[in-house]
Amino acid sequence: MRGYWNAPDATAAAFGSDPVTGAPRLHTGDYGRLDAEGYLYFEGRRDDMFKRRGIRMSTLEIEAAALDVPGVRAAAAVPPATGTT
Repeated sequence: MRGYWNAPDATAAAFGSDPVTGAPRLHTGDYGRLDAEGYLYFEGRRDDMFKRRGIRMSTLEIEAAALDVPGVRAAAAVPPATGTT
């Protein structure tokens, strides 16, 4: 059995099958590309998550925390450039 505990919608979104082979596939939210030699290059994510020193962070959570500071009226968080985390 695989999936998220008591979360069938999250499980359905995260797990699927390869359309050609039918093999199980995990949808991580990462995207990348293969070069002509078969090397896979990480290009980014489809959501607001990034990793810094091994810790997953959300730009939305950082912005929300900044907006909780008295006097802050607007906030924008941008993850570090790829390859710097």
